[in-house]
Amino acid sequence: MARNANPEYWQQVLSDQSASGLTQIEWCNQKNVNIHNFRYWKGRLTAAPITENESNDTKWALITKPKTNDTQDQDESMIRIRIGKASVDVAADADLDALARVISILMQHVQ
Repeated sequence: MARNANPEYWQQVLSDQSASGLTQIEWCNQKNVNIHNFRYWKGRLTAAPITENESNDTKWALITKPKTNDTQDQDESMIRIRIGKASVDVAADADLDALARVISILMQHVQ
């Protein structure tokens, strides 16, 4: 079989090997297919597809300690979370479930 970068071709190759009952190496040797190319395409074509709700774009939230003012006594355990233009100051005893919901909602609006 000739080398080919066509996904449809490789999908057929994978189907043929699977139906043959032979191991990948045996099948590739008999059909003169490079085992490395075979395994590359098998991995590429069997990888889980990205769904509508998933994205390759990573969204980041910046988390820092708020700067304290000498005239203002702030709790040292506070953190500031920035998501896009939004900023949320969070105390150490904050309800983590509520915080997770807030972050989730804000992350949906980051572009």
